[in-house]
Amino acid sequence: MSSDVYRQHLQERLQQCHVPAHLHGGLLDYLTARHPPGAFLTAVLANNLREAIRRADPESRALIGEIVTFLWWFAPADSWGSVETMAAWVTDPRPVLEVFE
Repeated sequence: MSSDVYRQHLQERLQQCHVPAHLHGGLLDYLTARHPPGAFLTAVLANNLREAIRRADPESRALIGEIVTFLWWFAPADSWGSVETMAAWVTDPRPVLEVFE
């Protein structure tokens, strides 16, 4: 599959999970191209709830559960969960394995 198809697949899942639209680009770039996200998404992906709440805009704060639901069901398990996991993800030279449920 092409990465465009995978990005579209993830985009549909982001919408399905009601993740705020302004976070889609950062999550898609992180999950498909291993680009580090901004401070709020970094905190969420690193499983740092206190920092995520501190950095969240009102919409993201209200929908943080939906963001985590998306990650739980659709993000690669080795892409999130701790600072160390994120560091390994962004430095991994291998192409992202495109998983379609």
